[in-house]
Amino acid sequence: TLASDLPESIFQKDSVERTLLQHERGTVDHANRIWLLLTFASWHRQYRSTDSTFASDASSDQEASVCES
Repeated sequence: TLASDLPESIFQKDSVERTLLQHERGTVDHANRIWLLLTFASWHRQYRSTDSTFASDASSDQEASVCES
């Protein structure tokens, strides 16, 4: 679930689950907040994961662009 994809050191799982439930029930429109959470979760998987190949490729690209400056 989205709540488990987010780092607990930054997000409170109960709060994220409550937000999703409220949105699903139609109680509150949390579309923008959910989009931000999904975007962050995707970014976190790509750039902060220690075993991600994409993360090491992105680091190499950043190092190359710094050297070109």
